[in-house]
Amino acid sequence: MSTANGHGSEHRIVVVISDMAQALGDAAIWHADKPTKYYERISTTKQEHLGDSLPAMDATLMSLPIELVATILSQLPLHALLSFSATDRTNRALAQTALQELNVAVLPRELYGRLALMDHDADSASLDFSVIKTAMQEKSLKASSSSEILRRQVSLQNKTATDVLRNECTHSVRTLSLHMYDFGSVELASVMASNLSKLRKLTLRFCHPYIHDKCISYNYWRQAPDGSPCWNALVGLGGQNQQNLRLRNLHSLRIERAGLTSTQLRKFVESNPRLKKLHLDNVAGVDQEFVQWLGAYCESDKCRLEQITLQNCMQLKMQRLEDFAWLAGIAESSVRYLSLAKCRNVRHEMLVNLIDDEDEGLELNTLETIIPPKGPARHYGVAEEVGQGPLPEMMAAGVGEVAKQFGDMEKIVVDPEFEFPAAIDVV
Repeated sequence: MSTANGHGSEHRIVVVISDMAQALGDAAIWHADKPTKYYERISTTKQEHLGDSLPAMDATLMSLPIELVATILSQLPLHALLSFSATDRTNRALAQTALQELNVAVLPRELYGRLALMDHDADSASLDFSVIKTAMQEKSLKASSSSEILRRQVSLQNKTATDVLRNECTHSVRTLSLHMYDFGSVELASVMASNLSKLRKLTLRFCHPYIHDKCISYNYWRQAPDGSPCWNALVGLGGQNQQNLRLRNLHSLRIERAGLTSTQLRKFVESNPRLKKLHLDNVAGVDQEFVQWLGAYCESDKCRLEQITLQNCMQLKMQRLEDFAWLAGIAESSVRYLSLAKCRNVRHEMLVNLIDDEDEGLELNTLETIIPPKGPARHYGVAEEVGQGPLPEMMAAGVGEVAKQFGDMEKIVVDPEFEFPAAIDVV
């Protein structure tokens, strides 16, 4: 075969992969008792594009190499992949192989999912998003207060996320990023704790400052919610919760705007001894009691933490010299990066001096953001890589990067056909 013909065959194979993904998406909505139609569609797709250029193959998905099958399945929207996995055991195993990373935004509108992507974790290996819309019926919103609408929306989001993560296809996920308004379901916590034993990286984001919903107050994204017993099941706090907990192998944990208490946070960290990266942003339980425990924990042989970020935590107050005693444990541990950015009740100049005296090898980030009552935000940097004084050029570059990501629309997969549960009566 000539070079030109070789490229032509490669092109046809690429086209087949795309069309077979579409075929799988169509077939996934059919019942498990109709496999004949499903395989006929796959066979027809191959015949239309390849003709006699390739050897005859069995008209089943299993006749393809496993790598090619995973590539095909990875092109499916989330609702189609979950439906496909429910047809039989073989297809469920194939879907689990394809679904290793899940970034899902459970929000009322498609636009909100795109806004959540703008503020997504930059360390994630992928920016592919599945947006599941949870819009409520208009008649149910009439004569309801903003707080009641918000409560029902949070309940609906948690219920929808529970149904997604209950599906066996998601039980082999190694990276999960979940974006909602708030965490408020014992059922969701129990499903995550008992089913996600293979999870290595978990991101829970309940802070989306770009989203302006009518039911959300001005300060909603700035304030950490009140503590909730819903977290007990997720962290394994309590006899039965401890027994059911299988979420014990996290390497990276990131939580933004959450009402976990200090006790719940300690239990979460202790339950995951392989944890290397800990990022807590505006979490209510990050207080003096927690950091004192964290310093002692880092000195123990159980700790493998390398990066600790405690950001925008208003409950953490470090003003006196004795408040910094826990840093001695950090300096003697495996931790190589510590960030207390935007913690306004911390004396950063004292922190810098103590870290310099304790451990010169520890990278410290104390970037403090001060927002005056009027006028633009001003940024002051203490870390060497950030610099000193206002940074308008840095801010402008950051806005440009966000705009660039927002314009890359192929990164986003909006899932308008996600219909299970088809109807949820939120009370």
